[in-house]
Amino acid sequence: RGAQDVFEALLGGRDHLMGDDFSAADVIAWPFLRYGHGRGPGDEEPFHVILGDNLSLEARPRLDAWLRRVGERPGTDPNPGS
Repeated sequence: RGAQDVFEALLGGRDHLMGDDFSAADVIAWPFLRYGHGRGPGDEEPFHVILGDNLSLEARPRLDAWLRRVGERPGTDPNPGS
């Protein structure tokens, strides 16, 4: 959970993890952090359950906004497990 605070801080004053441009850092982090928004219906994959249970977006508005922004990009699935 403490790592989420690091991501929240990284997003201060920028649109993406390493700056204003979408980069490999966003590509690598998003598939894991997206479970902060929950799992899709019927997704009982154990690793997804652990991520969903342990990721919290509470008090992390920049991380929440980043997840939505990256999830809207072509080729991403904003509804994991669906």
